[in-house]
Amino acid sequence: MDPFLSKTFLRLHATFWFDLRSVFIGNLARILFLEKAIDSQNYLSKKLENP
Repeated sequence: MDPFLSKTFLRLHATFWFDLRSVFIGNLARILFLEKAIDSQNYLSKKLENP
């Protein structure tokens, strides 16, 4: 294989996995954040109902 091609392929491969990882981490963080936000909203509404 041509060295230039293999280098480009490796770079693309690394970029692809990095993007995949950051998307996964971003989704995970968003899910966790949303759960926390929903929990705190539930907590606040319960507090308002029964002070």
